[in-house]
Amino acid sequence: MMPSTTVMWPPSTTGVRTTYAWWHQLDEQPHPDPLPGREWAALSVRPMLGLAALEVLIAAGVDVGPVLVCMQHRWLHIPVEPEAVRSFLGERLGVKGRCLSCAYDGQRLQRGGCRPFRLWLLPQDPTVLTDFRALAERLDAMRAMRAGPVSAVA
Repeated sequence: MMPSTTVMWPPSTTGVRTTYAWWHQLDEQPHPDPLPGREWAALSVRPMLGLAALEVLIAAGVDVGPVLVCMQHRWLHIPVEPEAVRSFLGERLGVKGRCLSCAYDGQRLQRGGCRPFRLWLLPQDPTVLTDFRALAERLDAMRAMRAGPVSAVA
């Protein structure tokens, strides 16, 4: 593993910057700690929004675990507590069970269809899952800020 603050996407795009020194595991298998032998679910988000939200959580001292990056389809797959699947927030945000496949053109691709463009980003202490409720609240707040104020129509 190696530390880095830049994740490079395929040549058609630019790198996504992060201020946090993530460790990289350059292969999807084996799953990093704490995933083996434990139940979890996955939330998939776009990298620009997802990395920014994760950095805010890290800065606030909130639990952040490993993140699978698919550079080919530009998705972050964030393992979270398994209870998120059955929650209202989880349903609204599209949390799925132990599924790390990408959605592409409205279809789910098999994991092998993304290789060799997948890697794990690991926080300095990857022994926890990402706090789903805190992540969901941060993503909602960031989306609301991007959308801007809602004006009343008379």
